[in-house]
Amino acid sequence: MRLHSFAVWLIVGAISAVSLSCSHSSVVAGNQPTVSGRIEDVSSVAPRADALRQEPKAVPVQRLQRVESVGNCAPCYKTGGQGACINNQPCRGFGVKNQTGKILCSCYGEVGGCSEGQRCDDRKMTCVPEDEPSFGRTESN
Repeated sequence: MRLHSFAVWLIVGAISAVSLSCSHSSVVAGNQPTVSGRIEDVSSVAPRADALRQEPKAVPVQRLQRVESVGNCAPCYKTGGQGACINNQPCRGFGVKNQTGKILCSCYGEVGGCSEGQRCDDRKMTCVPEDEPSFGRTESN
């Protein structure tokens, strides 16, 4: 019985040795792995310098002149603070003067200001939920 288990281990060892020598000889014989039987120089596949220098084009932002809120129709927010009163209409944002001189309600490019339930956040420069605390404050502050 002992001879039988020794023979099994001997066969397993021989198979392992043969498989290792076969895989090693294929790498040594080729000396380097190849694709389609040839090796390309690194410089022939390197990225072109002009492709690396492409920068996204900046889109100019038009900055409109702000105007003061006039009247007492400005909406008050749940967290404090208020919007503006522009052209005798509540504005969830601030007033700006466009290129033709017309005064509009806006929130950083959102013409008409923010929708109901939102407020214009000066830090994020966009409309946010009205009950979101401003300037990183938490509900308990």
